[in-house]
Amino acid sequence: MFHLGTELRGKTLGIFGMGNIGKKVVQMAKAFDMKIIYHNRTRLSNEEEHLLDCTYLDKEALLQEADVVSLHMSFHPSLKHFIGEKELALMKPEAFLLNLARGPLVHEDALVCALANKRIAGAGLDVFEFEPSVTERLKTLDNVILTPHIGNATVEARRNMAEMAADNIISVLHGGEPKTPINVVE
Repeated sequence: MFHLGTELRGKTLGIFGMGNIGKKVVQMAKAFDMKIIYHNRTRLSNEEEHLLDCTYLDKEALLQEADVVSLHMSFHPSLKHFIGEKELALMKPEAFLLNLARGPLVHEDALVCALANKRIAGAGLDVFEFEPSVTERLKTLDNVILTPHIGNATVEARRNMAEMAADNIISVLHGGEPKTPINVVE
C-alpha cells in the first residue's frame, strides 16, 4: 500500500478560466473519463458547452462539487486571493487544488492551513503568490507538489511563444492591433 494516489477516472474536474488553456485541459481530462464543470467570467455558448461536454456552475457550486479544482485564469488585481480560506472551506476534504495560472490567485497562508489540517487532500502549484519565493511551510508539507512554472519548458513551446511575440510586433508596426493582447479588460 506504498505510494498510493487518487484515480482520476470518474472524478469531477472544476476549471476556473475556460480560455484556450482551459479548453485544452478539458480535452486531456476527457481521456480520464472525467466530468467537467467550469466557471468563467463569460459563459461559453450552448454549442461550445455541448462540444466540450462541460457544465457551467457558479464559483461556490464548482468548489463544492469538484474533486480537482484547476485554475487557468489570467490575473487582475480584483482576483487576488480568488481562492482563500472561505473557498478552501467549500472544497471536499478529498479534493485537490491546482494553480497553474498565476500565484496571487491563491492565498498561500490559507492554503498552507488547509493542507496542514487536511482540510483538502492536496495541491499542485506551478506558480506562487510571492514568486520567485515559495512560502516556506509549503516546502514542508507532504500533500503538495511544487514545480517551477515549467509548463512551457519545451523547445516547441518557446519557439511558438517567440513567433507569437514577433507576429504581435509586426501587426502593431503595420498599424494593426496585437493578435494576442494580454492587457484587455472586458
